[in-house]
Amino acid sequence: MILFSLFALLFAGDFTNTIEKHGDSSINWTQMRLEGSAYVEQNGPTDDYAKQEARALALAHQALKKTFDHFQLDPSTTLNEISSEDSKTQRYIIAHAKKYKVSQTSYKETGGVSVNVYWDIHKLLRPVIIEHSSDDVSTEAPKTHTGIIVDVRGLDFTPVLFPEIVKSDLSPWLSIAGFSTAKAEVQLPFIYAPYAAHSEVIERTGDNPVFFTAKSISGKKIIVHDASSTEISDSDAQSIMANGNIVILLDL
Repeated sequence: MILFSLFALLFAGDFTNTIEKHGDSSINWTQMRLEGSAYVEQNGPTDDYAKQEARALALAHQALKKTFDHFQLDPSTTLNEISSEDSKTQRYIIAHAKKYKVSQTSYKETGGVSVNVYWDIHKLLRPVIIEHSSDDVSTEAPKTHTGIIVDVRGLDFTPVLFPEIVKSDLSPWLSIAGFSTAKAEVQLPFIYAPYAAHSEVIERTGDNPVFFTAKSISGKKIIVHDASSTEISDSDAQSIMANGNIVILLDL
């Protein structure tokens, strides 16, 4: 495990993120951001960068809104559905959706501006995450392992905000129900990444994670090999879930 950690540190950040693309809209499942992009060309010599940037920002924001149509909270619920409800949660989401951030602006020497904007998923959905979490679980540090990495690469799995990972007998194992409300105040329970050596994986799962390979997908549930084995104790698995130190490896 020490050798793996050293290798991971050497190559951390060299890999791309797990990104679900939908035209100019995308869901960055590693950075946990909803993203939109746009490019506008210069319309004549009087069309300066400021005007181009304003148009590009408007288009990027429109692309960003389209992520609502694709972002799944769980297998049966989209972000678009809960943002359409007349509720306190809906009003919170709408208010925070106005506060997008700009991650990159590029100005072309020949004219034209490219803009990328995003929403931080945790900030946008904080009350939803807290609502689904539990205040009955302990965030005491696990005794042996520091995190859990579940590999679903090669399987037909569509990422969701609240995935459910079950044992081979389909009994519950890891889900938002075991995530601490205290932790939900500041972070998300799961992230996705393309490789175990990704810097976000190292930060989330620590220097002694335990690995599991997904056996299959049942509906939208991830079934893992030997989750009930002595590879990890139940108390450690519960502590890791409570603290949200879990990464799912996924290729899109």
